Amino acid sequence: MSSYYIGLSTTGHDPAIAIVNDAGECIFAEATERYLQSKRAIGSPADIEQHIAPILHTICLNDPNAQFFLAQTWLKTEESKPAKEYREVLLSQRSVDRISHVHKATQMSTGAALRFILGDRLALNEIQGFDHHLCHAVSAYYFSPHPDALCLVVDGEGETGAISVFEWHEGRVVRKLRNWGPASLGAFYAWITELCGFSSIAGEEWKVMGLAAFSDPNEALVARLRSLFRVESGRLYFADITGLDEIKQEFQVYARDPSIAPDYMSSAELASSAQYVFTEVLNELIDSNLERFSPATNNIILTGGCALNSAFNGELITRRSTLNVHVPPAPGDDGNAIGAALLLRAKITQHDVFPHNNYLPYLGSQLNKKTLVKLPETLGLVNVNIIDDDSELINELVALLLKNSIIGIARGRAEFGPRALGNRSIIASPISSEMKDAINRKVKGREAYRPFAPMIPEEKVADWFIADALSPYMSAAISIHEEKRDRIPAVTHANGTGRVQTINKLYQPWLHKLLNEFELASGVPILLNTSFNIMGKPIIHSIEDAVATLMTTELDAVVLENLILTKKC
Repeated sequence: MSSYYIGLSTTGHDPAIAIVNDAGECIFAEATERYLQSKRAIGSPADIEQHIAPILHTICLNDPNAQFFLAQTWLKTEESKPAKEYREVLLSQRSVDRISHVHKATQMSTGAALRFILGDRLALNEIQGFDHHLCHAVSAYYFSPHPDALCLVVDGEGETGAISVFEWHEGRVVRKLRNWGPASLGAFYAWITELCGFSSIAGEEWKVMGLAAFSDPNEALVARLRSLFRVESGRLYFADITGLDEIKQEFQVYARDPSIAPDYMSSAELASSAQYVFTEVLNELIDSNLERFSPATNNIILTGGCALNSAFNGELITRRSTLNVHVPPAPGDDGNAIGAALLLRAKITQHDVFPHNNYLPYLGSQLNKKTLVKLPETLGLVNVNIIDDDSELINELVALLLKNSIIGIARGRAEFGPRALGNRSIIASPISSEMKDAINRKVKGREAYRPFAPMIPEEKVADWFIADALSPYMSAAISIHEEKRDRIPAVTHANGTGRVQTINKLYQPWLHKLLNEFELASGVPILLNTSFNIMGKPIIHSIEDAVATLMTTELDAVVLENLILTKKC
């Protein structure tokens, strides 16, 4: 009898589901927001019946004796924590109450659909809970190329604090440190996000990170923000918890109300100063833990929501070139679903060696084949060109890219995590200086300053970027060689960096060939890559989502597997 272990992310935001088999292989992982097409899917359970029933049906059809076990990504809810933990925090009490309510409601509803779908196939009726930060560590290790590493989990909060340190050795994990108390870099960045006029609930911290490039840090602001924290023996503390209210009140003068002050550039100096402090404090935490634990390896795993800060990651990789830094494709709470599933497998089988070195993040849904077959007959307003040969398809795409066409791509299985990594992407030539503005204005409908990612074959990274480092999950913003920036203006941010995605020939042959063919035609081995969505929406999930985006924006073409869709004139 085969067993399958289902992990459910139950934080209340970014719910996700992951399925692990007997061999410890993650055979499916996807965030609920993709199916619902609701950004972050706040308050939704991870096991929506219409989303997961077809997946489980396929498993059961191929494996009639399959049994299932359920796990979730927390040991306790926000509401169960002592009230004193929230008396002095940077976030408002209103935000704290919202987080607590959503977390509790999500945990109460999660699992109901799975119990109904699976029935007698559910080996245990209860859902097993696991330590939140341990779920982060196990999920990150699953994608890590390193069998031994020091793993830092840094996020908004876990069961007891916002930082944990683990040590990995040959698949086994030991917790080395647990932070206690309310000091949190994740909460700090969320607070700054709100001050800058963006929404931390909507997960708009990345807007602050991008905005930071448009100003130098203000020394006075840096000094005041830095005074919030102290680092001691690998742990983070508020330097003076009694003074938090004073600082919060002091910084209200910088708060931007977007309905009154739509010019987001007025917040650039605050964003830059906060990013500087975030970088300085997190660097100090990493250095302090390396000094304290003196690991026998230079391998570092960085995960938790703060690991989504690609500006910091790029700075760390560049500054500490002797470290091998790994950031997983889903370091946020959605990724924890994989960790919970693997921890449950370890508990049930009493096998404490966890898998690692799983490179590919393409663990999500595929396009509906029945809909795809019928597409040429049903789309009256769209031209459908069927190209069965991959080489011909690539040649056609290169010809379109050279004409500065903007193209949506949906091929193979969807990426797991928040980044579009070529399977659910919008791509374009990076050569035109007008391309960035065109995509932001005509397709994405988002702020003009927002940057786009360069996608490049991994063997050519050193030719274009100052750090010869792999970044397969678009996790690090690295400086582009100064003499090359004018050649790729559409993917060069205001500070000269690009949030690079490196492409591996063995694991991503189609994308690798597309980049090589574009280089032969243009002299540049780089394409602009951004998520296949519009502002405020998740990455597309279905064929219908892709076609709707084509028809309601100024996309020039959409590729669905071997079909190229263009609008009829």
